[in-house]
Amino acid sequence: MSSPPKPPYLGAAYYPEAWPEGTIEQDIQRAKELGINCFRIAEFAWSRMERREGEYDFQWLHNVCDRLLEAEIAVMMGTPTPTPPAWLTRKYPEVLAHSMDGRPYGHGGRRHGCPTSPKFRELCRGIASKMAEEFAADPAIVSWQIDNEYGCHISQCFCENCLKGWHEWLQRRYETLDALNEAWGTELWSQYYTEWEEIPQPVQAGAMHHPSLLHHYRWFMSDMYAEQCREQYEILKEAGAVNVTTDGMPNAYHRLDYEEMFRDLDLIANNCYFPPSDYAAMIAECDWMRPLKDQPYYFTESATGWTGGGCVASLYLQKPGSIRSRGWFMNALGGEAVMYWLWRGHWSGQEMNHGCVIHPWGEPTPGSEEIAQLSAELEQAGEFLRETKVPQSPVGIHFHTPSGWLLDHEPQVPGFHYDTFLNRHYHAPLLEMNVMRDVLFAGQSLEGYQLLLTPFMAWLPDETLEKVLEAVAAGMTWVVGPLTSIRSEHGTRYRDCALGALERSLPFRVVKSFPATGVDPDIVWADTCSQGKATVWCDVLEAEGPLVKPLAVYESGPTAGEVGAIEIAHGQGTIKVLGFLPGDLEDPWLRTALWGAGVQPVCPSTPGVAVVPRVGQGTHGWVAFDWKGEGGHAVLPEGGIDLITGDVVPGVLSLEPYGVAVVECKE
Repeated sequence: MSSPPKPPYLGAAYYPEAWPEGTIEQDIQRAKELGINCFRIAEFAWSRMERREGEYDFQWLHNVCDRLLEAEIAVMMGTPTPTPPAWLTRKYPEVLAHSMDGRPYGHGGRRHGCPTSPKFRELCRGIASKMAEEFAADPAIVSWQIDNEYGCHISQCFCENCLKGWHEWLQRRYETLDALNEAWGTELWSQYYTEWEEIPQPVQAGAMHHPSLLHHYRWFMSDMYAEQCREQYEILKEAGAVNVTTDGMPNAYHRLDYEEMFRDLDLIANNCYFPPSDYAAMIAECDWMRPLKDQPYYFTESATGWTGGGCVASLYLQKPGSIRSRGWFMNALGGEAVMYWLWRGHWSGQEMNHGCVIHPWGEPTPGSEEIAQLSAELEQAGEFLRETKVPQSPVGIHFHTPSGWLLDHEPQVPGFHYDTFLNRHYHAPLLEMNVMRDVLFAGQSLEGYQLLLTPFMAWLPDETLEKVLEAVAAGMTWVVGPLTSIRSEHGTRYRDCALGALERSLPFRVVKSFPATGVDPDIVWADTCSQGKATVWCDVLEAEGPLVKPLAVYESGPTAGEVGAIEIAHGQGTIKVLGFLPGDLEDPWLRTALWGAGVQPVCPSTPGVAVVPRVGQGTHGWVAFDWKGEGGHAVLPEGGIDLITGDVVPGVLSLEPYGVAVVECKE
């Protein structure tokens, strides 16, 4: 009996419902030629499964799964709830999400169902239950995807269901109106509420909405999408479905709290469309997915050569080798599935201009040769990838979605963007230095990290602070700030100090603050006597006690001569508090912090060449890749065999532009 292949999976989104039944034979033949071993199916096929309410037809989908199993092509099965069929939206208009101006979205696209609608949730549970009955035990299926890109296109709804759910959510959170009014400070601008029903949704307002209201509405909507996802997860797991997940997108896109969304799911999956010029940001996505679950992640969508709906957008073909390289670093950094959107290009409907693996007429598209090359290489190195994993990194970088919500509507200074600045000033420099790093949500463990970076965490939860201080006391170095702990969980400022619990817990205080934009004071680092610039924001810090010493001093600007950064001895570790963002990417401050914490690069390498360690039972090695497309070199800690070429690698490794090497060292 046939069985699905083992990972790593190289796949694509396949829509057999849109094609004549016989087309599958040509699709299987092409998939075999190109090395595609997994198809992701059914995510938009609700109307094909349930043409009319209660009239189900799954036989066509069983036939697809059976035929793919015979061909030894794995299946990732999707529940079709992002695209409610026309009969559903016509019969149950109460399920429709509403725009900010109070009008319901019409049928004709996708994601038009409201995540709080009781009827829509009931109908989603219904189709998920039917699919679970039909397919949970299907041997072709290696994983499940719930829905598609929660929060995409419509990330907030303003219907009556959401208004009712919003008030109920606030009541669960605050219990009493007095508590909410006190926490939000609603006396200002006559915002005081005397009934829960008086609290509005953040629709059009004469001026700006209350920041606490904006912050909490994003939080509420994120929770609603997570609840909707969890309902389907419970149904699928009860039926015995394996590897159940949903597909997210880069954190900056949908602004959902993925720590909460993926909390109970089996694995992490993400759709990423960054062009080669932004591969550093795509690597940052790998670095949050890897440590969140003790299970390899999936990239469920990426581009084959270009993106686009009615018009071509990001283009990859002008960077030969970039498609293959991207597939490799997605696997090297902890994944086991790379899938493309889409397999056979659409001949009708939306997104006909989107890149695909094969044209609508069945011929491979430009760029497919790189997919075939990647497939052959993954086959050669597959056993090594299955038997090894990426060890914990020495450096953690905090990422916090609620802080992103706060800074989205209050960016502090013009041009500031939470995700962009975190990646540009913290993650990307570590990548350039070939230092392994994990991107951590606020609730994750800090055990084993030598250095933790916490910039721009506008709301620093008490439990996170407690966990960090325990890790520092045990020997970790913590670099915190700027713009960390400037807001409470309610979205308000503190009345007793600038930085809330952070300031109350440590022997320093903020005595002055001002925006750096337009001033950008010169600073001097006390530990290296090097000079730099202070950007974004400037806090003046005053030490309180002998455990604190100056780390940086402003040399110009309105607070010249005063302290802008400090170093605090805390137990066996060290805390470095930054009152400003070092503005020069060449500033050695981060390198100094790394070396002071005992963190070294994986190995010497030229910029753009990353080397990822992999360890397992009886074997270990490295996957090296050039993510910049400039080529370069690396000096590995020891020699081995390149599983792609079969060549002996004595230790010094040279890579062509977008080159890759998988070097194994048997123990």
